[in-house]
Amino acid sequence: MKPEWMSFLIDAGAEFTDGVLTHFGNPERERRMVFSGPVIADLGHFGLLGVHGPDARSFLQAQLATDVNAVSADQSSFGCYLSPQGKVIASFVLLMRGDDFYLLLPREQLEETLAQLRRFVLRARVTLEDASDALMRLGISGEALTDDLKGFFGPDLPAQALGTVTAKDSLLIALPGPARWLALGPLEDIRELWQRLQVRGAPVGPDAWALLTIRAGEPFVTPETAAQFIPQMLNLDALGAVGFGKGCYPGQETVTRVRHRGEIKRRVRIGLAQADTPPRPGMSLARSDGAESEPAGTVITAARHPDGGFLTLAVLRQEALGAADIIIPDCGNAAMQLRDLPYPLPEH
Repeated sequence: MKPEWMSFLIDAGAEFTDGVLTHFGNPERERRMVFSGPVIADLGHFGLLGVHGPDARSFLQAQLATDVNAVSADQSSFGCYLSPQGKVIASFVLLMRGDDFYLLLPREQLEETLAQLRRFVLRARVTLEDASDALMRLGISGEALTDDLKGFFGPDLPAQALGTVTAKDSLLIALPGPARWLALGPLEDIRELWQRLQVRGAPVGPDAWALLTIRAGEPFVTPETAAQFIPQMLNLDALGAVGFGKGCYPGQETVTRVRHRGEIKRRVRIGLAQADTPPRPGMSLARSDGAESEPAGTVITAARHPDGGFLTLAVLRQEALGAADIIIPDCGNAAMQLRDLPYPLPEH
């Protein structure tokens, strides 16, 4: 994290452990605030992969499963990068700033994604870099902050999911769901924006913000879950991260074959795990009746819920649903109560 930005956050009440922001003094209150009031969050736990140069668009169009040609200064997208076998190496928000592209993804997945993409640069006029210190990132949630955002970005905030507006050198991206945004920009801009928003918005740590991401059904793979699932298993087709009509890209054959076969045997689901210890990415799920030796699913991410337990995002086998409770053996066989997704799944 940029030292000047860290100092600013510390002055705003942030507490750090080993250089990582953990919370703003009251984690329990912060978890409640994300569901009840306007909040702002530093997203320094997400990294930023920058792609620059005259061939940036064509390079990404050839490498990503996402339709990069649909991304513009006015429209961002969820995206994914696949292995040749069609497994998701990285999932991210893909955005454009000027002539440059950026992938917003979990910081711990950035280095591997950068290394994989650099293997295919060859003669393309493109430069790839870790741009995490170039642009600060904020998560923003709550209708009460709309006027403050208009005061900074202008009266016309993005009206559709992943719509994007620009003010000064900063971007505002509308995330799916009610009143939730992502802001990116240079330190001076984002510091000014934070100061505007903190009058009404409460600062929260990354674990509190994760509750909103999980509730939205948005999966970001980490090293524990990378290269394990095709995009459809992570609902990335439902989130618009896969361009089924675009040209060739690594893993396309697998993705297309599964789509035309018409049956997705595993899907991301949201659940509340009644556990005392946090479910970790990569943990296996099982059926409570023990009827099957094969795991019922895999945890993608989880965050402590203010009312107890952990809100959890997991990939579950469709046939494991309904017959018995889903449990997490490594969390004391804690049961996971499934909740509805906030978006429809494609019908194939």
